[in-house]
Amino acid sequence: MVTSPHGRDTDGDLTADCNDGCPNDVNKTSPGTCGCGNPEPGTACNDNNAATINDIIQANCLCAGTLLGNDCNGVPGGPAVPGSACNDNNACTTGDVFDANCLCAGTFADADGDGTCDANDLCTGGPEPGTVCNDNDPCTTGDVIQAGCICAGTFQDADADGTCDANDLCPGGPEPGTSCNDNNACTTGDVIGANCLCAGTVQDTDGDGVCNANDNCPTVVGQIGSACDDGNANTTGDALNTSCQCVGTPIGGCTENLTLSVKLDGNPTQTTWTLLDAATETVTISSGGFTAGQANTTVVVPICVPVGCYHLRVNDSGSNGITNGGYVLRDASSRRIIDASLGSFSSVSQINTGNNPNRSFCVPISNIGMQTATSCDKVRPRTSPIYANTQPGATGYQFWIYDPHGTYNRRVLKTTNQLVPASLLTSPVPSNLDLNVRVRSLTGTVFSEFGPACRIRFTGGVAPAMGEGHSREMEEALSSEVPLTIYPNPNRDGQLTISMEGLEIADGANVDVVIYDLLGKPVVSETAPVAEGMLNHRMDLAGRIGQGLYVVNVTVDGKLYNQRLVMQ
Repeated sequence: MVTSPHGRDTDGDLTADCNDGCPNDVNKTSPGTCGCGNPEPGTACNDNNAATINDIIQANCLCAGTLLGNDCNGVPGGPAVPGSACNDNNACTTGDVFDANCLCAGTFADADGDGTCDANDLCTGGPEPGTVCNDNDPCTTGDVIQAGCICAGTFQDADADGTCDANDLCPGGPEPGTSCNDNNACTTGDVIGANCLCAGTVQDTDGDGVCNANDNCPTVVGQIGSACDDGNANTTGDALNTSCQCVGTPIGGCTENLTLSVKLDGNPTQTTWTLLDAATETVTISSGGFTAGQANTTVVVPICVPVGCYHLRVNDSGSNGITNGGYVLRDASSRRIIDASLGSFSSVSQINTGNNPNRSFCVPISNIGMQTATSCDKVRPRTSPIYANTQPGATGYQFWIYDPHGTYNRRVLKTTNQLVPASLLTSPVPSNLDLNVRVRSLTGTVFSEFGPACRIRFTGGVAPAMGEGHSREMEEALSSEVPLTIYPNPNRDGQLTISMEGLEIADGANVDVVIYDLLGKPVVSETAPVAEGMLNHRMDLAGRIGQGLYVVNVTVDGKLYNQRLVMQ
């Protein structure tokens, strides 16, 4: 620094600073004349220093401002001045800067405008989980945003039937058409109706106003004891009996209440029936035909007749029988007399034709029937025996085999309660035809009445012809399926052993052994014990029977077995 004669001279131009307009301007052209040019000192400028304010062109032609104190971070002259970037440590803001008061703050970031900043927003594209919403599904309620940011509600199905309440016609229970139980014994086919109530169809088969469940005669109009018309002019006071049959009190000897059950086809008016007196062939009762409204139904017709013998004839004016139908005649105890429920005919169905006396039936019938377990309502080989129930004191049994539609009719008298169909060589029993079989017993010279009928169909061919010296009646009495052994046979010395095995009978029980001659007369009779299911009985026939052909019968627990014996 130079000192002029007039005072301090900062720039050494020999002009005192107090008189020098540019005391610091080394570029001045002459003392007191500044060399900055434009802008002149004092003009506002920007010295690009954030630490200064009120920047102006200085006398030295340089831009400078008044130096600030510490910056917003407390650093003297530091860069953290208002408007500069900073971090307000709030994850929810962005674009943080110092304001004029050196407060660092940013803009709240909430892209979806749900009030939750983006940093904390689980669903940045919409409301947060738990927020009430509308999933536009009428089947749900309580819709809220789920954890997956999807709007969903709770499926509403109050009756748990798989149909939501909004679409459920019956929200309190099953839908219309669903099977149910209306707890009404009178109805069937119960379903939920359009009114959401369970209801069924009342069953009243006979249309008498009493439902089947409460009707003691559900297929007949009226109840047990109700007045009716049995169609028989020989009865009075007709009423439904405990079997729901219309019966009356006989007039003039009518005592036998029968029923004719007819399964009709589609042309019931073609079917008629007539009951004839067997002795005179005069009409006892007849039917003028059934009504069109009875097509394809089963009609039960009550018949009352006096004790006697009759002949039943069923006609079809269409000459094609009762298609897929038939008829059964029963007594008051529902025992079958004629069973024509199967088979076919053309214009007339009856037991045989012409004046055959063996075509009629008599009432009342007896209790003598075929053995149910072995013979009745069976399909059996022709070579297997059929059995009648044994009768005390009976000396013979007559089997009546007939086709109720008229193609076959034969009666065979046997000395035992069994018959082998294949042994009937004269007028052999037909195969593959539904036949009726009835039986009656012979005691001395007196026959009982025939018992109830059962239906048997025989299979197989006709038995072979017999050899010389054989009795046909004897052959017919023999069974081809017997577990009975007799030896020696032929027999010369009269010592005969009878053997059977596998008998299901208690030890010590006795069986009957009877030997018959050719005329069916018993000639030797003994009893023999069974041990461990075996029969081993020795008979001494010497001097008791002579030479010839015999039949040995062994009865075990009511079942008959036999074998032919030749004595020489």
